[in-house]
Amino acid sequence: TDDDNSVASDDKKGLDIRWKECAKLDTRTFLRVGYRQIPEVVGAEKDKPCWLFALPDFLDNPTVLSHEEALAIPLHESPELPPKPVGTDADLLDIIMKASNTRRRELHAWVVRDRELRVAYQAIDESEANLARTIDERQRNQEEIQTNQESLAQSRQLLEENRSHLPEEMMAAMDANVNQIEQLVEEAIRQQMNMSDIGEAQSKLRGYRTTLDESSAKMRELDADRRGEWQGETQQLQSNVAALVNEKGASIRKSFVLHCSSRLLLDFTEFLLEMVPPSERIDAINDLDMNGSTPLHCAVLGLPELEQAAEQYNFVQRLFELGADKNIMDPATGKTALGQYRCAVSSSEDYSSVFGHARGDIEEREQAWRLVHERMEEALMPARGESEADRDAKRTADGQHSSDDEEDIDEEEDMDEEENMDVEEE
Repeated sequence: TDDDNSVASDDKKGLDIRWKECAKLDTRTFLRVGYRQIPEVVGAEKDKPCWLFALPDFLDNPTVLSHEEALAIPLHESPELPPKPVGTDADLLDIIMKASNTRRRELHAWVVRDRELRVAYQAIDESEANLARTIDERQRNQEEIQTNQESLAQSRQLLEENRSHLPEEMMAAMDANVNQIEQLVEEAIRQQMNMSDIGEAQSKLRGYRTTLDESSAKMRELDADRRGEWQGETQQLQSNVAALVNEKGASIRKSFVLHCSSRLLLDFTEFLLEMVPPSERIDAINDLDMNGSTPLHCAVLGLPELEQAAEQYNFVQRLFELGADKNIMDPATGKTALGQYRCAVSSSEDYSSVFGHARGDIEEREQAWRLVHERMEEALMPARGESEADRDAKRTADGQHSSDDEEDIDEEEDMDEEENMDVEEE
């Protein structure tokens, strides 16, 4: 019943309060014997008690504080953040989450497909270039063979004309040399690629390109049709959201749907914000969710594909136009959106270092990413300057680059040592 649910909810709140009180008592006990909290990480995991983050100090200072002295030490506690959505707010979040995930999956599939098309076109271009080089080489070889055949015929004619004037032993040796040259020419002719085979290869490549062009055009038509369907789906989504907000009292702000839409870089954000009273819209676009993040934090929580980097940048710029404040910090970590972006970059580079592309592709993509990061850093830089947590995120990323450079140097030195060992062995 509703009464039972109310009692259960009150019991849970009471347990949560008691849990926090016990956590604080434990923390005070640790403080008495010399432990100290680490402010930078208190609340990094916001559902964890503050006493889990401590450093011992009692080896240098064995004095045990009294309970009263421990009480006088201010505690670093996790920030109070909004609760998780419940009831109709949870229903609203679920609707937006499902629609957002479906839309983002489709967009990602298109990115992957377009990349595969580019790879296929590149393979055809390279094959055509290789075939053109082969044709040039065969033509040069054919010209050399023809020249050799003409020289050989002249040599044979001269040999016959002078046969009666030369000793038999010399004639026999010259005959052997001419025969050997003829065999070499014949072998070269046999090894020559038949020009009809080259023509067949060219025809196949033209067929592949035509098929690829037709497939690409068909996919573009399907994409246009699908985008047309999106308009109808978005209108239906707007109707469903409006019904929950206007008829059942769901809250755009308390459901954190702006954060969900921003996380996936979708244009749902704008029509959702329009359902917030105009006087609250600036506050809404800067609300903290249950994780301490604003929609701007959510937009840079991860890195998209390189092909979608411009989409992320444009989305961030649109959030600024809607009133997003780049100075707001996550109350637990102290990071602004800039620090969050730097953490995302660092995590992505960790992944790429393990599951990277071929070396040539890595260098090309790294150069492209550097330009992306420079532009995003400039856009996200807070007006009041970066926070200490933002600088820590940058130092972590810079330290990672330094470590990678040292590994590259070590690898080069190892290769040099191996080469020197090979030389010594020889």
